[in-house]
Amino acid sequence: MLMTVREVLALPSYEGARLLAGSKGLDNRVIRVDVIEVPDAVEWMRGGEFLITAGYAFKDQPHRLAGLVRGLAAKGSAGLAIKVQRFIKALPGEVIEAAEEVGFPLIDLPPEIPFVELTTPVLTQILAEQTFLLERATQVHKKLARVVVDGEGLTGVAKGLAEALNNPVVIENERFLPLAWHVPATAAPFLDQSELEANLTARVWGEIEQAGLAAQLHTRLDTVEWKGRQEQGQVVRLPRLIAPVVIDRKVRGYVTLLQVSRTPQGTAELYLEQAAIVTALEISKQEAIAEAKTRIQEDLVQDLLMGHFDSPDLMVRRAAYFEWDLQRPLVVIALDVDCFERYYLGFSRTEDEIQRLKERLLQSTREVAVGLDPRAIVSSRSDSIVVLTSVAGRGPSEKEAAVATAEAIKSYLGEQVGEVKVTVGIGSQSRSPADIPKSYRQARQALRIGKLLSGGDRVFHYSDLGLYRLLLEVAERPGLQEFFRETVGSLVDYDREHGTTLCETLERFLELSGNRKESARQLYIHRNTLNYRLRRIEELLGVDLGDPEARLKLLVALRARHFVGYNKAPA
Repeated sequence: MLMTVREVLALPSYEGARLLAGSKGLDNRVIRVDVIEVPDAVEWMRGGEFLITAGYAFKDQPHRLAGLVRGLAAKGSAGLAIKVQRFIKALPGEVIEAAEEVGFPLIDLPPEIPFVELTTPVLTQILAEQTFLLERATQVHKKLARVVVDGEGLTGVAKGLAEALNNPVVIENERFLPLAWHVPATAAPFLDQSELEANLTARVWGEIEQAGLAAQLHTRLDTVEWKGRQEQGQVVRLPRLIAPVVIDRKVRGYVTLLQVSRTPQGTAELYLEQAAIVTALEISKQEAIAEAKTRIQEDLVQDLLMGHFDSPDLMVRRAAYFEWDLQRPLVVIALDVDCFERYYLGFSRTEDEIQRLKERLLQSTREVAVGLDPRAIVSSRSDSIVVLTSVAGRGPSEKEAAVATAEAIKSYLGEQVGEVKVTVGIGSQSRSPADIPKSYRQARQALRIGKLLSGGDRVFHYSDLGLYRLLLEVAERPGLQEFFRETVGSLVDYDREHGTTLCETLERFLELSGNRKESARQLYIHRNTLNYRLRRIEELLGVDLGDPEARLKLLVALRARHFVGYNKAPA
């Protein structure tokens, strides 16, 4: 619909005008018309200008017009008309060559035609077209908005736009993953629905991303190579128009038109702009619905994990609304990002970046968990993620199956979100909703103890915690601190003061049930050195290491080191 330079030259007022160079740009769209008589006019251009000049500013240096032509072409102006015989008489050859090189229409105007007669017809035509386009914009917006109101969603938007323009349309998210698409019957000889689906990510959107178009916040016209059904083995070049979907000043997706059949440029862009607006509204609506649903789900999971319910049957019915089955055996798997605060502060992450990271972690966890168990429940709790899943048939035993599942989740997160490390805790299998709070507490305990003992980045099953489970239960009580200090406190202090490793030696000796030969081997020391250290320990603590009761007491105290604020002695 928008006027072109070719159409401007066809107006009666331009009778006698002569194209000097730049015929490749005759189909440039004319958005505005203006008169310029200053040498630095390029700085003011925004694109689409048809410019008229008498050339007065260049009468003494006409060769500078070559720079003007190149600058206007770079800004996207439509063309330049000069009254050559008024002040310049003849254009230098380099000016003609520049216009031809960049495909920028350069026009010679008869000197006797007043500027007003040249600008008024063009302005009149532009205003008429703008009025028409505004009316069409209103109609298109109403039509597409009705599609959304009627519940047809993005699929309806894609179909409505494709049918209106007789060309395939694709709506995708910010990562160029398709959300909806449609191929009208009129485009079938060139491209059918199955071909579009098969080639979306592999052939089109990869090219878009590689070309850097994702960073552009305006409509773009580009081309894409596509193999059509009627021309097997031949490459058909299809122009594509891309309109960004902007929500809260951020690009959240794209509406793309593949131009199998020719569509008037202004009409196509108008439709795409309106479709992008409606798409933004639909995405916002879907996100609001999803957010509300997520909050309800998170409330349900919170009640379930914390045991905030009186009737297990009621929880079963609430969960059934989301197609969750709480009557089957479930294992609780809890995931924590290791050193999350240090990651947050150390890398100077913004809150938006942290939230996007959490969303990626949650989405990736959901992908792998649901892939293993389609009815898995995945929810976030502050900086943690909780998975309730069945592990039936995934291992020779319930425990091995649960560990295998947790390892698969951890491995997938490593592939998808490799910049962070996670620790995973697993609780025992529940047989009913009433058992789930216990399984969750166990998973959290496995996480906590695992991080204390190894620093994290591993999978821990509650059943492997052994003595640490008991110590954790009394970790906050002053009695454990007192017991620790009375039993091995003096040995810890000695190591710190003298830089020795007597605590490590004693712990390894006790773990190996008093086997001196194996203890020396694992500590990489001579047996005589071990014997010397053990005698020194007996002197410092006033104990007999040959006494089984004393050895048990010492082992428990050393295990308690991890829960009473003492780090291991320096190596």
